[in-house]
Amino acid sequence: MSFIKAVIERLAPLQPAPAKPAAKRAEAAAADPAAQIEGAIKALIAQHGALLAGSIHFIDLQPLKERLGTGWTAAEGRIHELCRRIILKHLGERDIHIQYGPLEYLLVFADMAKPAAQLKCLKISEEIWTRLVGVEGLEAMRVKTAVAVVDGSLICEKVTVAACLEQVAETLKAPEAQLAPSRPEAPATPVDPPDGLDWHIERPDFDFSRVRFAYRPMWDAVRGVISRYVCCPRLGGNIDHEILPPQWLPQLAPELDLRLLADVQTTLRELHANRFRFAAYSLVHFETLASTRHRLRYAEACKRLEAEMQRYFCLEMVGVPIGVPSARLFEIAAACRSQCQSLSLRTDLRFGGFDAARDAGIRAVGIDLARDPRPESQLMLDLSLFAERAEKHGLVTYAHGVRSRSLALAAVTAGFAFLDGEPVLSLRDWPGHLVRFGLADLYGRGQGGAA
Repeated sequence: MSFIKAVIERLAPLQPAPAKPAAKRAEAAAADPAAQIEGAIKALIAQHGALLAGSIHFIDLQPLKERLGTGWTAAEGRIHELCRRIILKHLGERDIHIQYGPLEYLLVFADMAKPAAQLKCLKISEEIWTRLVGVEGLEAMRVKTAVAVVDGSLICEKVTVAACLEQVAETLKAPEAQLAPSRPEAPATPVDPPDGLDWHIERPDFDFSRVRFAYRPMWDAVRGVISRYVCCPRLGGNIDHEILPPQWLPQLAPELDLRLLADVQTTLRELHANRFRFAAYSLVHFETLASTRHRLRYAEACKRLEAEMQRYFCLEMVGVPIGVPSARLFEIAAACRSQCQSLSLRTDLRFGGFDAARDAGIRAVGIDLARDPRPESQLMLDLSLFAERAEKHGLVTYAHGVRSRSLALAAVTAGFAFLDGEPVLSLRDWPGHLVRFGLADLYGRGQGGAA
């Protein structure tokens, strides 16, 4: 008998029975107290030891209760009914769940390794929170995994999205680990992972030596100069992260970001030694910052730039998901803020987390119009709303990929401080000297020159 089967057989009888009359439900509850469940868990851990670690998970509703305040007391029964419906929706036939005390649910997944099960629990807790509260404060929900019994007490580890994704990334990176079962007696046939994650694939053979770097001039529309350049990876006709297969971003983005960073640092040193004065932006992907190991490695690489050069070095975060929890955004931004003169966030016109960006120490938020196919008339309205909301939170705005003079003029009128795209200047191999550039130059009638 496999150990996970033993877990399920031991805990399954403690699951909630089908709906019963109120009196019988009360009697059943008295017969199955939380202490009985905890005793069963401790006995299982004592019997199976390390094999069991990572198999039993808990969703903690305490943060939800604190958020709802008196509303929790008034609706507690309906809240638990909703929780049970959401949990059951995500469980397979052989999975089990038990209400563990008044504020926790215990879950065991029959065919999932630890990271997959933890991600599933996080998804369930997210759905519970958003159904009852909305997206604000989502990071407060807690998921735990039982790992040991020490001096008679059940020891659990806190589960975070970052830790889960890092474990998934490590699994994807190590082909030899993928060939071994995740548990000693797990079935050889791979199970379906949650949320479309494919655990049974190998890292692609991507030739980074073919990647070249170009610099996109940015127009400072407030000062009327070209003084900033964004370093863009380029491969064939593709630029930015489009050069990487989307499904491989978690595996390839960290290496690309380090190569891009090295090019920016070398360019700053060489051109500033020749009296060029400009600021350079290096892109860093969310996939790089989401992993603790890659984040620390990237921060160490940033420190290679001399102190006198850091005043000209800026970072732009790309690929950060819309709606990322504010605590998560603060965590990844904190790793970058002290390494650069300015930290910016590339997002899109749907973005609404301006307060979270400001609190995370981000100085500018921007968009890439080249990837927005909507008509200019619709974009112009959204540009105004985006700039207005950013300004209320003290954030500077910028726009990449402006594709026409009319769109550039609309962005400037809306309050965008920095723009780039073909109407301004084309991609170039190297940054240039600081030059004057105004609206007249945008329409080809100016006398732009060295500032």
